[in-house]
Amino acid sequence: MQSNDNEKNNSNMQSNNNKKNKLKAPLNDNEKKNRRMLQKLLYTIEQLPDDQLKATIHLLDTMRYFKEPNEGKLLSPYLQDKALNFISSSLYKVSQDSSLLIQNNKELQKTISRLEYMNAKKNHKINHLVGKLLQYKHKHKQYISKVYASARRLLLVDSQSLKIGILALLKKNKRQYTSQFISMATQVSQKVFNDDNECKKRANKLFKNLFGQ
Repeated sequence: MQSNDNEKNNSNMQSNNNKKNKLKAPLNDNEKKNRRMLQKLLYTIEQLPDDQLKATIHLLDTMRYFKEPNEGKLLSPYLQDKALNFISSSLYKVSQDSSLLIQNNKELQKTISRLEYMNAKKNHKINHLVGKLLQYKHKHKQYISKVYASARRLLLVDSQSLKIGILALLKKNKRQYTSQFISMATQVSQKVFNDDNECKKRANKLFKNLFGQ
């Protein structure tokens, strides 16, 4: 029994010596860098207040890749910086730029007021021009009506004058015709009679030529 216990003690001592030798063995640059980062991580965690421990654990559990080939690994520093920039730009931008937004809003209000004033002024000019145009159309319509009325009066006067002139050539009074009209009527009748006789002569000549009589 004692020999077995001695053997166990010897093996434990050897393993401890091996561990000590490994710890005493010189580290390469990469191992030294990892050792420093581990110490920094442990120091950072130790300095955290108690109310931040839960958030730290959640951060380490959440900020990991969820797809292959890096599934389960922590997000790269590049992606962590991207996430931080996004949070900074979206979460704090409103509070940081509130004064700028107020200033921009004031400038927009001034611009709107100026445009509304210009629009009202333009509408006033348009209404004024429309009123003038309506007045012009009304006056033009009245002028055209006057022109038509004058033309109708002139036509009536001319027709009456023509009728009076013709009657003056035809009749001396209501019962007697003028000598000029009687002479003209006689000449017309004579010409019609002569033309009628001439037509009869030509018809007889044509009949004889056709039938030999």
